[in-house]
Amino acid sequence: MPFYPESDTEEGLPYEIEMYWEHVIADYLGMTVADVLDFDIVDYLALRREAFIAQMSKTKEGREYLQNCKMYEAEDADYSAVEELQKELGGGA
Repeated sequence: MPFYPESDTEEGLPYEIEMYWEHVIADYLGMTVADVLDFDIVDYLALRREAFIAQMSKTKEGREYLQNCKMYEAEDADYSAVEELQKELGGGA
C-alpha cells in the first residue's frame, strides 16, 4: 500500500468506519461488499492496493500523495540532486 508519513493530521470522524476498505474495493470492482468478503487474503490485499491507487489518482492532491509515496520508498539516492543542493547551501562537493 503506498504510504508516506504526513505532518498534518486532520481530526478524525467520531466513529470509525469498520468496513471502509471493503467498500472501497467493492466500488472499484462494481461488486457488493459481501462478494469482497469472499476473497482470500492475498487477493483482498492486492485489490485493496489497486483500489486505493485508483481512488487517489482521481484528484490532484491524490496524485501528489502518490508521487510523494514513490519518492519516500525510493532506495537509491539522487546523488546529482544531493550535490546540487549542497552547492546551493554552500556546502562541499
